[in-house]
Amino acid sequence: MSLSAAAVILLATRNGERFLRAQLDSILSQTRSDWRLVVRDDSSEDTTPAILKALASQDRRISILPGNERLGSAGNFSRLMSAAPAAPHYFFCDQDDVWPQDRLERMLETFAVRNADAPTETPALLHTDLRLIDSNGAEIAPSMHQLVAARHAEEDPLGLLLAQNFVTGCSVMFNDALRRLAAPFPAEAINHDWWLALIAAAAGRIHYLDEALVDHRRHDSNTNRISRDSRWTVKVLSDPIGNPARRRLFRRLAQSAALEARLAQRAPECPELPRLQAWNAASKQGGFAALRAAIRQDVRLQDFPRTALFYCQLLTCRPAAARRATPGRK
Repeated sequence: MSLSAAAVILLATRNGERFLRAQLDSILSQTRSDWRLVVRDDSSEDTTPAILKALASQDRRISILPGNERLGSAGNFSRLMSAAPAAPHYFFCDQDDVWPQDRLERMLETFAVRNADAPTETPALLHTDLRLIDSNGAEIAPSMHQLVAARHAEEDPLGLLLAQNFVTGCSVMFNDALRRLAAPFPAEAINHDWWLALIAAAAGRIHYLDEALVDHRRHDSNTNRISRDSRWTVKVLSDPIGNPARRRLFRRLAQSAALEARLAQRAPECPELPRLQAWNAASKQGGFAALRAAIRQDVRLQDFPRTALFYCQLLTCRPAAARRATPGRK
């Protein structure tokens, strides 16, 4: 890619013809024009590839990566991150959202201010609130973060992120240092936004801008985060040590172990590495060892009831079962 850009937008698509044009139009309408859009289509069966090809032929800022295999959402974003050209900043982009015209401008300005005192090689991430819209573009709620129990943690975000994600991928921008440290995603990564947030919290900085700078579309073809959280709560309340909740716990532990491995390999000087090592070693034992480690290392969820249930799971889990757990994505 020969054209320079302040930011590269990473767009993952899959059967997105219904809403893709609206998202692309919102990108083309940004007040900042110094961007590049890199798209990878995940084996769509509709007219999505044709829409992308037509637009790329009209705008040199848009390029399409080959997509000859189905990778899933997290795998698609992982491939985009690994293949992305070098740039100061990157944005994740969902195919069915809409961006306010000043999204790039507001986030780039905020990112520069928040990281003015940081070395260039400090991994950094900025995420925002989201406005929820329906399939017709009508507002459902002005703030997603006011609806869900997943608020930004200003103090010790890593302790929370080890147990619960509070970052939504389509609201995220990050720098090249974070891209190089986080990509490619390991098999143990539960999803792309959670993994990126963990890396930023452990090895760099994670910031929050309390503005709804994405119109996040809720419709029958995507996975509703609010419903997902509700389903998890029902499962845990009905069976706090049962298989569904336990599998989710083991996936968190596997993701945490992968985080430790990545930092040990690429950022061994990271000050959070000893904390991760202590947590992972104890959590593999299960029982009281895991519970003590969670308390000492301040691994928690955002409210007391769910933290208590999390501690109950740790107390009752068995090391052999944890070792047999197979990592997987949602």
